[in-house]
Amino acid sequence: MTTDELGSLLLPDRPTAEVMVCIGLKDWPGAAPSQAWVGQFLVPEAELANLRREAEEIAQAAELPYQVREERGRTSWGADSGEVVRLALFVADSGGEALIGAAVMAFLKLLASRASKRGMPEYESRKTLSRTEAEDLARWTVVSHYARDFDGLDPLPKSDDELTPIGHSHDTELGAWTIVLRDVHGATYRVQFGHLDGLPTVKEIGRWASGATPS
Repeated sequence: MTTDELGSLLLPDRPTAEVMVCIGLKDWPGAAPSQAWVGQFLVPEAELANLRREAEEIAQAAELPYQVREERGRTSWGADSGEVVRLALFVADSGGEALIGAAVMAFLKLLASRASKRGMPEYESRKTLSRTEAEDLARWTVVSHYARDFDGLDPLPKSDDELTPIGHSHDTELGAWTIVLRDVHGATYRVQFGHLDGLPTVKEIGRWASGATPS
């Protein structure tokens, strides 16, 4: 019997919450994020008391303007019962992308260190995805995380059907994917995922407005 298995017998399960995080960079408050990081975790409810404050510290440490929104709800439906938390943080894009990106990854790693080992979505945690699965996951990520958490004026896709795959690359050794999508408004998205910096349920999204060329 492993240490984890023994621990599961000796310690009662702690109530967990599904935590969905979207952190992005914006040129102005009404703009769609030019870059964003999204993550999904199962975290013990007892460790979520300071979630919003911890996220805000990313922007405060860089002394940048920001927007933050936290939504909490609860599902009571069999095995899916538990708290659901959505946290969106958008920081002014000041050209310090590398600095903010490092702070974001540190925050997401903190969440991952708290995450429950039980219930990790197999679809996302396995190392190998087919191209079709990767494209479906990229579309779902843009619509259900990036666009869902955005609050502004730029038009964004509202369903998977409004996104068309136009390119991809696959690192077979790491199991990492980069999927390029174009929406019905002409904007282009580059979605990277697959154990990004050791975090299997974290994805990085870049967006370019219609007519712009991805760098």
